[in-house]
Amino acid sequence: MTKQKVLLAGVALMLACAALAVYAYIAYLNVHRTIIDGSDNQMIEVEEPVETGDRLNYAGFLTLLDVHGIPFEEGDKRPVVEHLLSVGSRDVWIDSEVLSVFQYDSRVAMQRDAGFILPNGLGISQPDMETRISFRQVPRWFKDGRIIVLYIGRDGDIVNLLTEILGDYFAGGSME
Repeated sequence: MTKQKVLLAGVALMLACAALAVYAYIAYLNVHRTIIDGSDNQMIEVEEPVETGDRLNYAGFLTLLDVHGIPFEEGDKRPVVEHLLSVGSRDVWIDSEVLSVFQYDSRVAMQRDAGFILPNGLGISQPDMETRISFRQVPRWFKDGRIIVLYIGRDGDIVNLLTEILGDYFAGGSME
């Protein structure tokens, strides 16, 4: 081999290694993005969107709203309320309607909490306590993957959208 060929092979190898390093770093950043939470300036991990199967999460739900061309705004984070569900929720606003999205670490945890919601959607029945909830409008509870979504309202377009994204509601649908 001539010196020129050896030099070219060395440069090609270095470029391939550099490209691989850049690709690995980009993959790392995509999995480990962080943001600063404005309330307390703490660094928090941002989970990547998962939009299918048993792993649908909050970020994936927002991505699906985007895919459907639905403008929305993220609202407040709500803390866990004792004797209700085991996780807090995030508000998502579509026009003047609000959705409460509860995200779990696993589908099993989500299914456990979903099992506590009464079929009429008007309460939570845990082994040690039953809590009735007063709603001003019809509650509908949807679930898929690792999220439960509560919509309280009568907007048929929103109900249809949630049904398309998450399937039929599993609790609620009437005020009785």
